Amino acid sequence: MKYISKFFLFALFLNMSLGAGVVEDIGKGFKKIGGVFVDVATDIDRQFTKISTQTKPNKSYRRHNPPNSASNDVLSVFAWNVYLRPRVLFKNGQFIRVKKDFIPKVIGKGYDVLVFSEAFDKHARKDLVQNLMVLGYFFFTSVVGVEGKKNLNGGVIIMSRHPIIKIKEKLFSVCKSTDCLANKGVLYVQILKGNKKYHIFGSHTQAKSGKEYTKIRNKQFGAIRNFIKAQKIPKTEAVIIAGDLNVDMTKDTKAYNQMLKRLHAAQPKLKGHRYSVDSKLIDLKDKKDPQKLLDYTLYSTDHLKPTSSYEYVIPMQSPKLWKEYFHEPFYHSLSDHLPVYGFFNFKRELSRPA
Repeated sequence: MKYISKFFLFALFLNMSLGAGVVEDIGKGFKKIGGVFVDVATDIDRQFTKISTQTKPNKSYRRHNPPNSASNDVLSVFAWNVYLRPRVLFKNGQFIRVKKDFIPKVIGKGYDVLVFSEAFDKHARKDLVQNLMVLGYFFFTSVVGVEGKKNLNGGVIIMSRHPIIKIKEKLFSVCKSTDCLANKGVLYVQILKGNKKYHIFGSHTQAKSGKEYTKIRNKQFGAIRNFIKAQKIPKTEAVIIAGDLNVDMTKDTKAYNQMLKRLHAAQPKLKGHRYSVDSKLIDLKDKKDPQKLLDYTLYSTDHLKPTSSYEYVIPMQSPKLWKEYFHEPFYHSLSDHLPVYGFFNFKRELSRPA
């Protein structure tokens, strides 16, 4: 018992010395977690990560310049599965990768909307949001889904450079396998860019391939479509659907076409790299995944269609090579997915008189 008491006093001392700025979630405000052990564990984890982290310049890093979307008639939507799994279960540089010189730096200031998936870890998510706010993404949502004793949150958050004037969410009622451990769903925001309203739906659907998983995904796509329909969005306004949708366009065209049909959506012309999951370029992963395109920025065919659009997969590397523990190799990746962005031009050409 005396050892427990000594540990408690030591932990309390660390908590007071290091400062316990831990939040449960980010939304309208910050909410504290009750219980000193949670705060202490997180602070110790952060401090140990600072001590153990090693970095060095990445000579292969090339900055990607985002598109020019200054016009109110143009929208750029950036989507990335950021691989921020809970550090209670997995440790792969979550606190490192969300620092300002890593994920925030490669994103930069140029996008209108950011849609993140797998932002599960609440502490890493808090750091990511704060570091992106510095870059001008002042408007953001809470994470989709509620984290409970047996379930994770849904991992999807949306940030914007423009005011978010409406937020809603819908959780999926069907799932399979380990996906049922997370409260996945779809997150909706309405943003106001100048005098233009845009509607963004972010989601992360059922993982894994196979007929049973495809059936689950198709039901989730139907749920997303019904959720969009329920918002009664005018046909004259644009609707974008973005995120890790877990359908591989490059190898499963049947499932891909089913996805588009159920969502009433279309994909912009694909530019840049062809795969958002690529073990030839990504070294931060649990296993060697085949090349796949799983991440999308789609537009609704039931609403305002762009006059021109494209989707770009960015073969992103970290500005610095990094590792969290001395026995690890240096990593050049910031996630197990590559980011994608969609560029949408909704400007209507004025018809000339005959």
